[in-house]
Amino acid sequence: MDDVPRCRSRATGIAGARAAFSGFVDLRPEFKRDVLSDVIIDDIALMRANWGVVTPDEAIMMKGGFADIGETLETGLDRCLADRPNGPTTRA
Repeated sequence: MDDVPRCRSRATGIAGARAAFSGFVDLRPEFKRDVLSDVIIDDIALMRANWGVVTPDEAIMMKGGFADIGETLETGLDRCLADRPNGPTTRA
């Protein structure tokens, strides 16, 4: 993974974005998530999950968890109303 560009320079435009992410894309990573719970009432949902980005040989590139509140719009699209990108806080 040493060929993945680091944030040392600025990339602009589509060509710049493609060049900046080419090493990452070449690794063919897969986003996986493990849903811990979904609580759904009408069109509002509280979702908790763990996630990971892994290479085809299952090497973990990054991992984390999240807790989100979302709704489904009349168009069928989902909209995030509240986001805790680092996952729920655990209290003893």
